[in-house]
Amino acid sequence: MHNLIFCTVCSGAIALVGLGLTIDPVVYVVALVIAVCLIGVPHGGLDSMTGKQWLTPLFGYHWSWLFFSGYLAVAATVVLGWLVVPLWTAVLFFFVSAWHFGWEDDHSDSNPRFWNHLVAIASGGLVIWISALCRPSEMQNILEWIVPSTMQTSSAQIVGITRVLGLIFVPIAIADFGFSVASMAARKLPLEPRPFRNLLLVVLFASTPILFSFGLYFCGWHSIRGLVHLQEDHRMSKSQLVLAVLPLSLAAIGLAGAATWFWSSGRELSAELSRTLFIGLSSIAVPHLLLHGVVGSQPRAKFLATDDETDLVQGMVR
Repeated sequence: MHNLIFCTVCSGAIALVGLGLTIDPVVYVVALVIAVCLIGVPHGGLDSMTGKQWLTPLFGYHWSWLFFSGYLAVAATVVLGWLVVPLWTAVLFFFVSAWHFGWEDDHSDSNPRFWNHLVAIASGGLVIWISALCRPSEMQNILEWIVPSTMQTSSAQIVGITRVLGLIFVPIAIADFGFSVASMAARKLPLEPRPFRNLLLVVLFASTPILFSFGLYFCGWHSIRGLVHLQEDHRMSKSQLVLAVLPLSLAAIGLAGAATWFWSSGRELSAELSRTLFIGLSSIAVPHLLLHGVVGSQPRAKFLATDDETDLVQGMVR
């Protein structure tokens, strides 16, 4: 049902753009901020519980300091990367994000593992590769806003390297589409939605503004699936999940409100503050991407919550 609704919304958005409908960028920026606060941020809100399920069988009660020290070490490495090698840190951030999106959303264990990873990067990164190939000026403008000129790199360099990666990975995504359809036809199996959904996403990313298409994909597809997986893995009801991630949503809404007040008061966002915000967000995101990439490569049943962990979650949200 989620796949059908998502594809219908994507098709409607593409059709409206084809009819020449334009939307004030402020509208979809505001909508993106709200969606990220309510859906995007919460989907990574229980990483510590995911880490506990992964590490406890290996390290017992020592899981906590291993998890948090590792999480913070990765975040610190990302910060250092932005300060020392910002160009390659930006490209690596895109690369890891693409792998995370593809690996979490749809990966087939029937494929060889190396090909599986390539397909994950290719298909999961379509939102990045297609945007760079089809809307480079728009992508560069966005990067100029979030990557201040004081950094030792330029948005044009980042877009240029991303376009080269797109020329490599988009053909892989196309090959995966062809292999998937041919395999299903040869075995006379019902057609799976994944390759056709990815084809629809290519059209969406190429024809609609980047902030709109990214927001629709990230919040309407990826984050909702992430929340569903959290609910399954931690054996929570929908209400328990909402209560567990509610503090993160409220905190994100509070920060967004403070930022709105800041800008509406006639103040300017300095290059230093913009740089700090962007580096901070990316340094938090990368440990989440890596954690779920590792966990996602393991059998899903391995990470289902135990009865004791379920009781703990229920106690937290009562």
